Amino acid sequence: RRLPRSVLSPPPPGPWPPDFSDERQMVMSAVQNLPDIYKEVIYLFYYEGYKAEEIARLMRRNPSTVRSRLQKARELLKKSLKGDLL
Repeated sequence: RRLPRSVLSPPPPGPWPPDFSDERQMVMSAVQNLPDIYKEVIYLFYYEGYKAEEIARLMRRNPSTVRSRLQKARELLKKSLKGDLL
């Protein structure tokens, strides 16, 4: 079962809020470009503060699946951002 699209929708068009740094903008953009199965767990874990076990309950998945998706999402983000933040 997937989360509502509104949870994962990109920010509204226009300038980012003034407190967003360039680095944060790059990270947010990279997260938005992830496949949905990875974007969901990243959003819930880092932006909403849920633990992997809580995400597993919400998504009706095995906790090990959530942890695997978090790890894969981190790898994809690392590849996507390589060089951009260095």
